[in-house]
Amino acid sequence: MLCWLKNERVWGSTLILAWLVLGVPSTVDRMTSGPSAWDWAWLGVFAFALPASVVSTVRAWRNRSESRIETVRVAPEDVPTEDVRAAIGSTFERISAIKLLREMHPGLGLRDAKELIERRPPEL
Repeated sequence: MLCWLKNERVWGSTLILAWLVLGVPSTVDRMTSGPSAWDWAWLGVFAFALPASVVSTVRAWRNRSESRIETVRVAPEDVPTEDVRAAIGSTFERISAIKLLREMHPGLGLRDAKELIERRPPEL
């Protein structure tokens, strides 16, 4: 199933926009037939809410495929020594090894990955 079908923000903002678009003609019709203070208030609400809803809906649809997965923090002591060895052994550059280690463990902080790479596990 497509991930944007599960995105509540996309559908919520789209439904609000549809409600606003469908409500504008009836409000304008009431304004032309016999305006009251209540009709002016509704027109003011629509005048501010409609552009804001359009912007919100466009942003939601543009970002619908972005995943909002939060990474869980990984402590340096939870990183297996084999992964550190593999990161160091795969490249000759320290920065590339740090990047590789952080790709293997997305919740690992930059400072922690740097310290793990610089410490170099024994038997290497």
